[in-house]
Amino acid sequence: MTTGAPLEKISVTGPTEIALNLDEPRALSGSFVNDNTFTVSVARVKVTVTGINAGSGTCDIQPGVNFVTTDAVPPAGQRFTISGASTVTGTGSGDWSGASIEFRSSPTFDQTGCLGRRINLKYTAIAA
Repeated sequence: MTTGAPLEKISVTGPTEIALNLDEPRALSGSFVNDNTFTVSVARVKVTVTGINAGSGTCDIQPGVNFVTTDAVPPAGQRFTISGASTVTGTGSGDWSGASIEFRSSPTFDQTGCLGRRINLKYTAIAA
């Protein structure tokens, strides 16, 4: 495993398609599935905007400009912990929270075409 790389055999779930209101941050949370036989620690969950559903008008996805995400990071000195898979359940699990997304208003971008659409998100477990 490489520092800062996505973790192997760890699935991250959370809301994958959400509706947003302008300038109202939305909290994100979810769970992990660990197919490893050992406990895994996760330093953060990276949130990525992967698309937006079809609608009328133009809506340009500009991560960090009109769609601002915050990764889920545990309190200082802690990590998200996911139990290892057992022969009984077949997978280990754990929960995460603390991420967010906000559709921000912009004085330089007409966001009328973005209103009423759903945003598609992807989550990645990061080792460090």
